[in-house]
Amino acid sequence: MEVSFEPEEEEERQTRHYIDVADSSRVSQNESEHQRRSPESVCSSSSSGLQEDKESLCSICMEVWTNGGEHQVSCLPCGHLYGFSCINKWLQHRPSSGKCPQCNRACSLKDVVKIYGSKRIALLEEKTASLSNKEAQWREMEAELRLELNNLRKKIYQERHGHEPSYSFKHKGEVLVNGGRIFDIDGGRQILLLARRLSGSGGTFVLTQMNLHSGEIEDDILLPSTSRAIKDLRLSPHNNGLAVFGTLGKKLSVISLDSHNTVLSYNHLPAAPWSCSWDLNNCHHVYAGLQNGMVLVFDAF
Repeated sequence: MEVSFEPEEEEERQTRHYIDVADSSRVSQNESEHQRRSPESVCSSSSSGLQEDKESLCSICMEVWTNGGEHQVSCLPCGHLYGFSCINKWLQHRPSSGKCPQCNRACSLKDVVKIYGSKRIALLEEKTASLSNKEAQWREMEAELRLELNNLRKKIYQERHGHEPSYSFKHKGEVLVNGGRIFDIDGGRQILLLARRLSGSGGTFVLTQMNLHSGEIEDDILLPSTSRAIKDLRLSPHNNGLAVFGTLGKKLSVISLDSHNTVLSYNHLPAAPWSCSWDLNNCHHVYAGLQNGMVLVFDAF
């Protein structure tokens, strides 16, 4: 049966088949006006933009991949996208059992393909750089305002009391923890983190989270039975719930205080780590001071 179209229907049918509305300049003025006035179209556009931004994040480091350089967007045979530096490190740590972090499909370094020519990536790079500059400006302004606030507080105190404020320690109480010896404080979470050895359980080492206000133990994170004495322990200053610690077994580990899982472990160090620390400016970098005098820097992710 032959189907006929009216002239207007025929034009609409051809437009529907052959014109990509997103890229076409032929959208009528009335339709554009309707889109500008319609709340639904605005919400849809915003939602689409948020989805595009989310899809442009590397699922390993959760940062925007780039259009070139070390973190250039790259594709695996399964179709999942990552920053090249992230997927490269991921597969290097698993040379004989490489898999996609998302779908677990087997792959290797030779399967990684860099992708070129994405305008959206270039725009996201520019947007990210702009946000980074603004963040630096805000941090600088915050530091200046804090300094000004402290000066005003000192001035008010001096006007009221006739002298500058003096500071001293006040004994607030005691908390006894059997076997605790190395600790760090998380002011944001209001917890004290201790490394201790339990008595009566084969000398098992645990990380204990204690409430700073009540002094009560909130949680014990049981470490593997092969763990040896902990020499140093440091909470991450980036509020990500991670802690790094070094043990006498020439081992450096990063553990999650939320899931109690060991996120990363660096085994067989040249010597036992006697100290460890996080980089204040980069949440991915961890430092370890070894017994032989060496200082090692690790990329934790």
